[in-house]
Amino acid sequence: MTAFLDYLEFQARSRPQALALMTPRANLSYEELLSRVRSIARYFADNKLQRGDILAVNVNDPIAHVCAIVAAMASGIATLTVAGQRVVFPRKLAVGAMLRTRLRSSS
Repeated sequence: MTAFLDYLEFQARSRPQALALMTPRANLSYEELLSRVRSIARYFADNKLQRGDILAVNVNDPIAHVCAIVAAMASGIATLTVAGQRVVFPRKLAVGAMLRTRLRSSS
């Protein structure tokens, strides 16, 4: 457990509806933020990501990006924020997985 996650859980218990995260397009309460973080952490565990792994995060939505990073931090997974459709990693960097925004097909 991280100090930040402890703080998030404390705030979700004591002030569940208080504003935790805000962007021009959306807001999250502490309760909503904690729920999303836990859900993403379960997704990581279900997909065999574990403490010490490196996760590349290529997510355009700022709230989803923050939630993914906090969930990874809570799981002991290191993150690397990347951007673009074609990302090249140095050979010595053992990235275990990439979380990315699903690209919409043009119709």
